[in-house]
Amino acid sequence: MKLKGNMIGKLFRWIVLSFKKLLRLRDSTHQISLGFAIGVFVGILPTLGFGALILAGLALVIRFNFFSALVGTLVNNPLFVPFWVASSYKVGELITKIGINFSEKSVLQNMFGFGLSFAVGNIVLAVLSGFLSYFVMFLVIEIYRASRNNSSKSESKTQE
Repeated sequence: MKLKGNMIGKLFRWIVLSFKKLLRLRDSTHQISLGFAIGVFVGILPTLGFGALILAGLALVIRFNFFSALVGTLVNNPLFVPFWVASSYKVGELITKIGINFSEKSVLQNMFGFGLSFAVGNIVLAVLSGFLSYFVMFLVIEIYRASRNNSSKSESKTQE
């Protein structure tokens, strides 16, 4: 399967490159991780194309790395949208106990049931994914920085 020329391959390469740039940022680990977590949170929410504006507004209120927030929003790319929609609905259905039942309910009731289940599940998934991504990103950055410090120390010892 040749991924080099198609959109999926380009998207994958751009995500990898952005993640490498994210690891090399000079901000504190907390600011980068917080930005990434907020980006994941906003990326999962159905912002209808206004995610970057929402992030810019949040950046004015909360101090975080804006680039890492933009990278964090990549969790909701065209490949993952069906996953987030389906899982948001199922999680919301488990919490609200309201769902779609075509045999008994009217169309309006089914629309309300889907909308409520989706909204509740989406918020729950966004919050949980944001919290989890903060700690994962914090650990990844700390491990990366520690390995770079160890390799630079070993290089300086060999030069002496």
